Amino acid sequence: MNIKLPIVVVVPLTLFLMLLIVGGAVRQLAIKEDFQVRLQQTVEETDRLLWVLQELAEERFAKGEFNALDDVFNAIVSHNYLQELNIITSTGVILFSDRLARRNTEIDSQTLSQFTAIQTKHIEINEQSRSFTLVYPIRKLSGNFSEHVGYIQARFDLQPIYEQVSMASTTRLLDEMIFVFILMLALFGLLIVTVKRPLSELQHVFQAMATRDYDTSFNPSVWVEFAELAKQADLTRMALIEAEREEVFLAKIFNIAEGLLILDSELCVLRCNKGLEAILGKSEEQVVGKSSIELGLFIESHLQVLSVNKQFFGYIELEREPGIRHLLVSASEVRSHGETFYVGLVKDNTEQVKNAKEREDARARFIASVSHELRTPLNGIMGLSKLLENEELSENQQSYLANIKGSSELLLRVINEILDFSKIEAGQLQIENVAIHFEDTFSDVISVFRLMAENKGLKFNVYFDPDIPKCVMGDPVRLQQILNNYCSNALKFTPSGSINVAFKLVERNEQTARVRCIVTDTGIGISLGRQQELFEAFTQEDQSITRKYGGTGLGLFITDQLITAMGGDTIFYSQKNQSSTFGFELNLDITDVCATSSVESDHFLSVQDWQVLVVDDNVINLEVAKELLVDYCNHVEVADSGAKAFELSRGKQWDLVLMDIQMPEMDGIQAMKKMRKDTHCSVQRFFALTANVMASDVRHYMEEGFDGVVSKPFDVEALLRQLTDLDLQEH
Repeated sequence: MNIKLPIVVVVPLTLFLMLLIVGGAVRQLAIKEDFQVRLQQTVEETDRLLWVLQELAEERFAKGEFNALDDVFNAIVSHNYLQELNIITSTGVILFSDRLARRNTEIDSQTLSQFTAIQTKHIEINEQSRSFTLVYPIRKLSGNFSEHVGYIQARFDLQPIYEQVSMASTTRLLDEMIFVFILMLALFGLLIVTVKRPLSELQHVFQAMATRDYDTSFNPSVWVEFAELAKQADLTRMALIEAEREEVFLAKIFNIAEGLLILDSELCVLRCNKGLEAILGKSEEQVVGKSSIELGLFIESHLQVLSVNKQFFGYIELEREPGIRHLLVSASEVRSHGETFYVGLVKDNTEQVKNAKEREDARARFIASVSHELRTPLNGIMGLSKLLENEELSENQQSYLANIKGSSELLLRVINEILDFSKIEAGQLQIENVAIHFEDTFSDVISVFRLMAENKGLKFNVYFDPDIPKCVMGDPVRLQQILNNYCSNALKFTPSGSINVAFKLVERNEQTARVRCIVTDTGIGISLGRQQELFEAFTQEDQSITRKYGGTGLGLFITDQLITAMGGDTIFYSQKNQSSTFGFELNLDITDVCATSSVESDHFLSVQDWQVLVVDDNVINLEVAKELLVDYCNHVEVADSGAKAFELSRGKQWDLVLMDIQMPEMDGIQAMKKMRKDTHCSVQRFFALTANVMASDVRHYMEEGFDGVVSKPFDVEALLRQLTDLDLQEH
């Protein structure tokens, strides 16, 4: 049975019991000490009586007056503590005794011998029986005094003395205990006031705190210890208030929709919220204690960044049914009480990524559709313009034709810039890294602009540093595009003077060469206030530039993005009405293998005797393609649908089929696959002739089975270059 007593009862009761125990021990010691004192007093008193009796007995024995001893005997027998008194002769006869029956009897010889051995008085104290015995020899008064004629034996009872001493000691102890009890009662009251009440208040405070009631405070106590305890209790109460606030705040945080988790120093999950459970598709029991890497929330490289920077932000793809989840994850280091923790936030961006991809796909389809719809009629315009160049035209007609060609080329450039801008915005700009002959890469661009500059009356100077390695790694198409843009702007904005193109070696080691390309003109220049905005999309110096010179304002933006994608730096400085300099610096890997940027026209593969079939649902494009090809090939046929192309291909061998992609009923891909499967169709090469020139489109057509892709507007030399490269690869 578990009995609980309050401290105000236990303390006084314990002290009282201890005092009882101590008092009992003290009482025993006091009784013993008092008894010894009373014993000594009694012994001394009886010793004096027996000494007197001894003197009288010796006198009576000397005179032979034995009867006279009765008076002496009776005088001492009346003593309060006398227990036994005997007068014994030297022969062992008891002359007198307080016990009448023993008078005139003899004692045994052993006892007599003990008496005869006593020479002087003898005292024997027996504490067990609480008595003492006095033996006095009766000396012979005549003759030899050493001879004894008898003995006086007196035994005294000490029990009355012990009882008196014990009673006195008990009375004194009771008085003391009553006094102590009164003190205990006073202490009990004092404890109630100074201990029980503060403890009860403290208990009440802690009980209130246990029920999350933090409004009850502790009153100060007169005791320093309780005052300090009250202070600590109040601090605890305030700490609990703050802890509850933090807990409520943390609970609100943990109720957010995003995934929230706390990681230990080993990056294992200590706690997570419902949001993370929903993202992972697991319960808290399945998550807590697991490594964040094992759960797929982080990878090793993320943790390396986190350990160095103390925080991380990035994306990760989590494989989970029904498909991949796109997660945005972040984590930050938190230190508390000497321990390291990490707080992570996980946001499921799957729907956003899906929507963004859908928007991007829709945008790509729109751009591709616009490009296709513009390139298709532009293919006819530019093709027919090229055919007209072979006709005899008047001077006015040649001028009209030149304007048509210039406008068409400008429109084509705008379309290409819009496509590049779309790729940059979608993050799909791709840079190749192939072996090129550095100088040959720019030769075609330089040749074109040298002729255009001379026609405008401008000097066109080109310098190639001979120390530049001949063979390097790079993207030839993008390098040509950059130089083309710089030269085009220089030609456009330079009414007179010169254009200078320079390629210089900045530095070189065994692996790489840093090359600088700059294009300087003596044109209209750019004001200082507009130079910072020049490389932003759709930006020109002012609207008058657009009205006077045209352009989309995308060229320099795209060029700058290309240079950045190649890991280079853009160079630019200009003075208004004096000159402008545009350029770049690139690190190019040096290689021993060298390839020219293009196959020269006099080295094109001969297709004079080839059987070529052109398939397009646009009649104008068919006519243009056929007329352009007849200068290179003697046997060209056309079909205005995929079905007709299939019929023409059966039972006949074709060296090349140029297939439009977007056609009604049976598109180009379907027609190509059907012709490849049919055993009666024999086609050496299929080339897609399309206005869809996005990189994804080209890759898709090649994966579907085409041997090459030719973009619209149709360029026969571009086709022949691809055919020649393909032939070189096959042989």
